[in-house]
Order: sequence, then C-alpha cells, then structure tokens
Amino acid sequence: MDPKTGKLSFGRMLGYGMGGFGGEFLYSTIGIFALYFFTDVALIGAAVAGILLMASRFWDAFADVLMGYISDHTHSRWGQRRPYLLFGAIPFGIFFYLLFQSPAFQGSEKILYYGAMVFLAWTAYSVVQVPYNAMVPNITRDPKERASLIGVQRFLVLIALIVIGGFTKPFVASFPSEQIGWSNLALIFAILMVACQFITFFTTKERYAAEGESYSFKDSYKLIFRNTPFMMLCAVLLCLFVVFTMAGTMINYFFKYNIQNEGIIAIALICIFGLGALLMPLWVLLSNKIGKKPVYILGFSIYGICYIIQFFVYTSDLAVVLPLFIGFGIGFSGASLSFFSIVPETVEYAEWKFGVRTEGIQYGIYTFVMKLAASIAMILAGFGLELSGYVANVVQSQGTLMGMRILATLVPAAIAAIGIIILCFYPINEKKYARMVTEIEERKGARPE
Repeated sequence: MDPKTGKLSFGRMLGYGMGGFGGEFLYSTIGIFALYFFTDVALIGAAVAGILLMASRFWDAFADVLMGYISDHTHSRWGQRRPYLLFGAIPFGIFFYLLFQSPAFQGSEKILYYGAMVFLAWTAYSVVQVPYNAMVPNITRDPKERASLIGVQRFLVLIALIVIGGFTKPFVASFPSEQIGWSNLALIFAILMVACQFITFFTTKERYAAEGESYSFKDSYKLIFRNTPFMMLCAVLLCLFVVFTMAGTMINYFFKYNIQNEGIIAIALICIFGLGALLMPLWVLLSNKIGKKPVYILGFSIYGICYIIQFFVYTSDLAVVLPLFIGFGIGFSGASLSFFSIVPETVEYAEWKFGVRTEGIQYGIYTFVMKLAASIAMILAGFGLELSGYVANVVQSQGTLMGMRILATLVPAAIAAIGIIILCFYPINEKKYARMVTEIEERKGARPE
C-alpha cells in the first residue's frame, strides 16, 4: 500500500498483474496455436483435434467450481487465494510444456497422450488461475482501484499476447523442424509462467476475506443460478472468448492458405495486441467517465464490425490491412478491459442479494466459461475445416478456402452480435452498484459485536 494515501501502490498492481501475464501464456497459446499444432505438427485430423480440445471441458465444469469453493473456504497464513499460486505454479508449467512435445506415438497412443496433456494442463490452470482471478475483491473494494488494478493486469496480458503473437511463429520457424521449435518454445513459456506466479505470490496482499454466511458445495450451484447478472455476464463472456479464440485459431489457416503469407500473422497480432496495450489507459479513463457497460458494448461492437470488413478485405497489402488491424486493436482493448472490470460487480450482487460472498465459485465458473469458449471455438474450427475438406500442408480447393474465410470472419462477427445483444440487458449500472455497496456496508454496521 502507498503509506501516504492508503491506496494500492502501482507496485502492488504490477505484482498482481504478473499472474495474469503468466497465465495468458497457457490460455492464449492453446487458444491460438493448439489446433494448428495438432493438425499441422502432430498430424492429427482436424475433427479429432477439435474433440480433444473440447473433451476436458466436461471435467472443468466440476473442477473450476470446486477450486473456487476450496479457495472461498481456505484460511491460511498466506491468505485465501495466494497459496494456490505458490503450490500450483510448477505443475502449471510442466503440463503446458508436455502438451507441445512430439513423442514418438502413433494412432490411438498419440491421441491419448495429447488428450491427457490437455486435461492436465487445463486442470493446472484451474488450480492457479481460479484463485488468482478471484483475488481482485480480496485486494480492494474500491471500484476505481479495481478498474486501475484490472487495467494494469489487462495491459500486461496484452503484452503477453504481443509476445505470443509476434514471437511464436518466427521462433518456431528458426529451428530445423517445427517439432523442435515448439518444444523449445514451450520450455521458455513454461519457465515464464512459473516465475510469474511466484512474483504475484510474493508481491500481492489480500486485504479482505470472503464474508457472510457459509455455504456448501452443493448449494453453490443454486446460488450461481439465482444470480441473474452473473449468468448474463457468463453468456456474454462465452460469446467474447469464442470470438477471440475462433479468430486467433483461424488466423493461422487464413493467412497460410487464403492469403498465402504467414509472415502477416505476427504483424497482425503485434498490431492488435500492441495497440490494445497502448490504448488500455484511455479505455480505463473512458470507463470511469461513462461507465463500464457502455464501454464494453462500444469495444465489442468495433471488434465485431472489423470481422465483417475483413471478409471483404481479401488481400495481403499492408497499406490496406493495417487500418483493419488497428480497428481490431481498439475493439479488443475496450472489450477485454471492460469485461474484467464488470466481473466483481456480480460478487457484490451475490452478497447484497443473498448475504453470501461467493467470489471463488464465481471466478471458478468464469474460468470454466473461458475454457469452454476456447474449446467451442476449437471444435467449431476443427469440424468447420473438416467439412470444408481441409488437408494439412497442401494446396486447398476453392470450397475449402471459402470455408476458412467464413470461419475466420463471419462466424466470429455473428457470435459477437449475440454477445452485444445480451449485454444490452445487463442490469447493473454505476448507480445501482453504488447503492448495493452502501446497503452491504450498512448491514455490516448494524451487526451486533
């Protein structure tokens, strides 16, 4: 804390943000490159690869909520959430590393290996990132501090995305084979991931613990489904991350086969995520001025419109596509920041409505929805490629190329439109949120000592 103001110091915000920076290497590397790795490096069929990436989500529906419940009921000298960063960091890195190896397995053995690694990698992600994401209400309850804290975190996440997007393909291509390149890349990313969780553990302080009535794991699902704003935000989150992951996955195929210029992939991702990082402070200011929901709708709308434009802008001419990449960066920055700024409101809503703080459970569900979205995007892309007649590393037919084009542009645009419509009905605004917080504090003040 800043000793003069009592506010969160920038160092604390930066320390917290490093956990998101490290976590993004698993989430987005799988989201952007796992399907490509499976089809073009591990040589697994597109539909089978999509199923592999989807299958572990059935376990996550239980594991993420369980992890949230456990962290809500954890009491240790390190706090409620921080211990899981310390003890989960090393498995987090190990399973990610193993996912991008190329063992000498064939047929069903190969499928079982990658299925197991996806399962273990996402489980490790749950152990670390569910408590990490749930830590925001434990760190501060000031809405503006939360916006700043999440702004710093999202800025660092965008830096991670710049590294992932700009570094991955050139680095892998610098080795004699893609198998060797991916193995070395996974090692570097795994070390970064582990180090970042340790940094967050040692630099973050939990000032508040979950308060209110206790609840059982069985009751947690009832509480979740009665929290209407939370359920609406889950639906929007599902749309948002299906769009992000679908586009990130298909960019590999779109530029490799449709545009026939893979070099543009790194340029596109650096432009989108780099500009997104630079614009993050402006989105924070705008969010504080006009509200998080309007900013979210604006950012998500810009992002969706850019996909419609991209369907018609069918060229590798940088003079034409750079303005489009800039539009993507503007929209991506606003949409991603605003969502994570809105999430804590649903925690206060649960406390206001039911007298129970369930941030661990709620962030567990959010983490599950993010992973579910990534998997839905993967299976849509996998089956879409399969139906369009895709065969790895050959010249594609015109029908296949059109299928890729639609999957990379119009499908994400349509899903974005659904998310925006749902978001328009989200019921919590700044005025209602302030009233909820005031009433919560009044109840606490009225409790007998």
